[in-house]
Parts: sequence; structure tokens; C-alpha cells
Amino acid sequence: MTDEIVVPDVPETFLGFRVWRYHEPTLTLWSVTRGTMPPKRMPRMRRLLADPDDAWPPDETLVARCDLGKGHKHGVPDKDCTCGVYAATDVDIIAPYLREAPLMGLIQGSGRTIPGEDGWRAARCTVTALFDLPYDHFSSVTPRSLVARLADRYRVPVIVPHSDRPDDYRQGVRTGFADGWQLDFHASGPR
Repeated sequence: MTDEIVVPDVPETFLGFRVWRYHEPTLTLWSVTRGTMPPKRMPRMRRLLADPDDAWPPDETLVARCDLGKGHKHGVPDKDCTCGVYAATDVDIIAPYLREAPLMGLIQGSGRTIPGEDGWRAARCTVTALFDLPYDHFSSVTPRSLVARLADRYRVPVIVPHSDRPDDYRQGVRTGFADGWQLDFHASGPR
């Protein structure tokens, strides 16, 4: 009897961190670059987190497009363009943007994916989890009750972040964040 190596039929997705703005009346997540932002912050923000200035679809995949209207031979994202949906792989890079976009979470990127210095950009992304962040670290963080309502709308769990590395959440992604990953709002109380 020989040991067999089982190769999955589908390659794993990329995991990354993301911050959003939100529209409370419609419980919709919006890209960071939507709306007004201090001009000094815009170039770095666009490079790190650029994507279509559209709402992230609840319980669906966000499909990237080239906002410059370029017809890329190999699709979006293209290595010679800035198109694609971006994610950060370093919390220290993305955390300062919580002032402009006070909601943070984990996304999965799939399809054509191009690695970058501070993360990656992909052809398709889905919201995987929203984070319950402590007020003591970020003064403008979204209230816990609103995070729970947004998570319900997007059909994702709210989890307490435990690592600054996206791949440390892979087991949670595989199990649907079962077995202690999700935050129990009744036990933890309001914030």
C-alpha cells in the first residue's frame, strides 16, 4: 500500500484584509475610495485599495473591471494596469485607513490574481468575515450592533481578529468559522 497525495480540484483562494465605508440605511459596504477623502491620502489609498466605486454586493462576488476602459488581452487585473480588487496582507498597512473606512474584514480573492508589495489584486473577491475591533485602538470603529447587522446582510460571521496574517484565518474559512470563531454578541454585550 502506498501513500497517495490528494490534490484538491480547486486551488485555494487568496486571503486579505479590507476596509470599507458603509451606508447604514441600506446596510451596504462601499469601497474606501468612494466619496470625499483628503487629497494627500488618495494616491496611496487608490494604490492599496482601488476597485470599482460600486457597492460590494451582499452574498455575491465582486467582479473587477478596468475603470480606464482598457481592453486587457489576458483579462482583469492586468500587470501593466492598476485594475483589480485590492486587498492588504499586512494589518499595519491597512489599519490607518480605518479613519476613512471604519469597518475591517477578511476577503477572498479568486481568478487572475497579481501579488503586490503590500497585498494582492484579483479578478473576483467575496467578503468572508467582518471584524469586531476594540474601541481602544481605533476611535472611529463601527459600533458592534451595526457590524452585526452588516454581517447578517452579507451572510458572513463577525469574528474577533486574532492575527495580523490573513493566512492564519484559512482554517476558519474552511470550516465556515465554526467552533468558536464567531463572536457571541449576547455574551459579549453591547459596545
